Amino acid sequence: SAGAEIGQLARFLSIPVATALNAKGVILDNDPLSIGVAGEYSRSCANLAVHEADLVIFVGSQTGGLVTRGWSVPEESAKVVHIDINPENLGRNYMHTTGVCGDAKTEIMQMTEAAKLSGKPAPQREWLDRISELKAVWRKSAQQFETSDDIPIRPERLCRDISDMLPDDAIVVGDTGHAGIWMAQNFYATSEKQT
Repeated sequence: SAGAEIGQLARFLSIPVATALNAKGVILDNDPLSIGVAGEYSRSCANLAVHEADLVIFVGSQTGGLVTRGWSVPEESAKVVHIDINPENLGRNYMHTTGVCGDAKTEIMQMTEAAKLSGKPAPQREWLDRISELKAVWRKSAQQFETSDDIPIRPERLCRDISDMLPDDAIVVGDTGHAGIWMAQNFYATSEKQT
């Protein structure tokens, strides 16, 4: 997995990170650069951020319909860098793609080294503020469901309560469908020991 390397590159360059559902936890939900799961099973803030980005880097993704919400996130005209070990995946769904064929971990490590040689750039404050704003709006809308006292219990509250009560070394398995949607949105990966 290239999770640790993605986190190092993101922190060095101050790049917000959205994940697919199967990569949830690559960057912890409480990290300021984490914007959540993008795509069909997503937080609206992640989809908006990916949609508004001037460059999107896909790492180890087939850029299929679920992770791109029917190829609308990012929009088709977006500039894309796609890193994948399978050359058949590169540029398959986005025309303006720069393909990088290789092992994701190795490629991200090389990108980090190249970035360090160039020197640490100044954070893009305006973009990071926009990410914070999108996350705050999403959190406010999610909070009403995550703290609801409705009976039967709302799934959003159940997912939030489970994530709040789990030990740091918990292993969590979620199913697809509606359960996947609530796990993507309302379950919070907050420990690097959780999988």
